[in-house]
Amino acid sequence: MGTELEEARKEAEYYKKVAQNTGNLFLRETEELSTLVNRIRGVEKALREGEERLRNIIEHSNEMFFLHDTSHKFIYVSPKSQEFFGFKPDDMNIMWTDLVTDNPDNRAGFESTAKAIETGIKQKPYIIECRKKDGNKILLEIDESPVRDEQGRVVAIAGAARDVTGREKLEADLRQAIKMEAIGTLAGGIAHDFNNLLMGIQGRTSLILMDIDPNHPFTEHLKGIEEHVQSASNLTSQLLAFARKGNFEVKPLDLNELIKHSSHMFGRTKKDIKINLQLQPGLWTVETDRGQMEQVFLNLFINAWHAMPGGGEICIISENIMLENTSAISFSVMPGNYVKISVSDTGVGIDDAIKEKIFDPFFTTKEMGRGTGLGLASVYGIIKNHGGIIDVHSIKGKGTTFDIYLPGSNKEVAEVKAINEEAIKGTGTILLVDDEPMIINVGKALLERLGYKVIIAESGNAAINVFETDKDKIDIVILDMIMPGMNGIETYRRLKKSNPGIKVLFSSGYSMDEGTSEILNLDSNGFIQKPYKFEKLSQKLKIMLGTN
Repeated sequence: MGTELEEARKEAEYYKKVAQNTGNLFLRETEELSTLVNRIRGVEKALREGEERLRNIIEHSNEMFFLHDTSHKFIYVSPKSQEFFGFKPDDMNIMWTDLVTDNPDNRAGFESTAKAIETGIKQKPYIIECRKKDGNKILLEIDESPVRDEQGRVVAIAGAARDVTGREKLEADLRQAIKMEAIGTLAGGIAHDFNNLLMGIQGRTSLILMDIDPNHPFTEHLKGIEEHVQSASNLTSQLLAFARKGNFEVKPLDLNELIKHSSHMFGRTKKDIKINLQLQPGLWTVETDRGQMEQVFLNLFINAWHAMPGGGEICIISENIMLENTSAISFSVMPGNYVKISVSDTGVGIDDAIKEKIFDPFFTTKEMGRGTGLGLASVYGIIKNHGGIIDVHSIKGKGTTFDIYLPGSNKEVAEVKAINEEAIKGTGTILLVDDEPMIINVGKALLERLGYKVIIAESGNAAINVFETDKDKIDIVILDMIMPGMNGIETYRRLKKSNPGIKVLFSSGYSMDEGTSEILNLDSNGFIQKPYKFEKLSQKLKIMLGTN
């Protein structure tokens, strides 16, 4: 009996311990479960907070975010995107492709998205042209990433968009400026060399005219050659104007008066064109070359006339304006007072595809033989050369407006003096310096006919050597600006160092550059642009030498 009681007691102790252990285990597991539940709740809370933060970031970011399925239907569009495109939330139940224009350049963007959907691999960002609700076109930089489901299949595309319209325009403007500068350099070089050839033709013609009787049958033909030389010179002047190396004499000018005169002369020959002038009284003067500004308006009028084959209206508006910092920076000019001239027509307009080419030399939409393609190119060069701006706006089928901005001035308009075109003989010794044998031969003969003794030099170094030997005899130097080796400016400085009082008449197929203009202003030298007539040369020499 005692043994059974002892075994029962041991068994009771065993089960008591089992119960205690089980209770302790249950308590531990309950505690662990409670801890795990709390951790899960913490993670869920963190996820909700993270999601809320992410949503706040997306919805308040300046970036635009979107999510569309593989058929391009929007799943999510951020508020910034809706605001940017001008849509309400209900309006965004559309396809992503509905916002994209039909610009052929957009094909690369579509191909990038298709590849991301097909491969599940993130592609490089791309630029695409879209259209807002108001119809305005904009350029967006799109950065997309594929979204996968649990099985790894691509089910959507998540993307961020950034408006790069302004950046792309700046880059396009820079590329255009670089291109125009390169073309200008080429055009200027061609015009310079061509002017040297014309100088030879003009000089030989002048020599023959001096040798024959005015009533000789050849006189009329020779005069015709001179007219053709002048026409060719006008053509090269347009090239030089585009290259911003055209000859110009800056004086204060009343653009209202010039516009009235130019439009009246043009209107007399084009009866099918109505000219509407809206000129602001008290317009500021501008410091420009009158001849070149006449060329600007004539070319713009002719361009407008060609755009209106059935007749139409040209409207010219002048006004004083102030360009503030923002506007000035966008045009790459200094802020300040400007005179704005707008020339508008009611013609056919300009295609967007060719708008950036219209200022290129020799670019024309006219048929063969109907124009050189230099008109607008020379306008561009002249305005840029005067520190101005030219901008174009056009609507296909409605017309085109050219806006010109030139720095305003408070200087008074100078009185125009009559020009004497007679040849004037003189005396003295001239050192003629030019690297072109043709110019040397013709120039020497012309100067000797005018009564001068002539010493020649075919380079800057040769000129210095000759001058050191004969500087006491030489009264004036006619010096070419563009020569290989020692150029005209360096030769001039060496001559002045040897004899500070020597007079120098610069000559070039180009016009005066900044360095030449500065020297002319300081030392009262002269400049003559090739090709020149011997009458004009004789007058320059008279003024500089003071001969009667």
